[in-house]
Amino acid sequence: MCLTWPALPLLVFQMACAGPTSGSDHRLDSLPTVVRDFWVDIYRNTIAVNKKNLEISELTLKGLLITNLFVVETNYYNVLLAREQVKVQQKAVELGDQLLREVRRQVQVGTWPSSRSRQPKQRWRVQEFSRLELREPMRGEE
Repeated sequence: MCLTWPALPLLVFQMACAGPTSGSDHRLDSLPTVVRDFWVDIYRNTIAVNKKNLEISELTLKGLLITNLFVVETNYYNVLLAREQVKVQQKAVELGDQLLREVRRQVQVGTWPSSRSRQPKQRWRVQEFSRLELREPMRGEE
């Protein structure tokens, strides 16, 4: 007969209390000290295991919080970087516009050869296209 944990202490207690005769006056004090210590140790062991499980749960929670904070911080800096890149590219477009205006003015005045006037305009169109591509993803983030 194989007894599992919940049935074993109950069986030991019943055997100790039953005694040799059926009407005897046995008490819990008559249990062997090993059995009593065994019960106490089981409860102490359960408490110790539960304390360790609590500590494990707290450390797991702490680890999850640290991980989440790291992800949030990383994403925050990624957003800042993207905004700065957009500012830099907007400034590049502004400088391209300024160059185009200067070239147009020089062409009107006649100090700029007309064959070279296409280069700044083509550069400006490329920059304008890039700027429009960059604005579309930023609208979704706002």
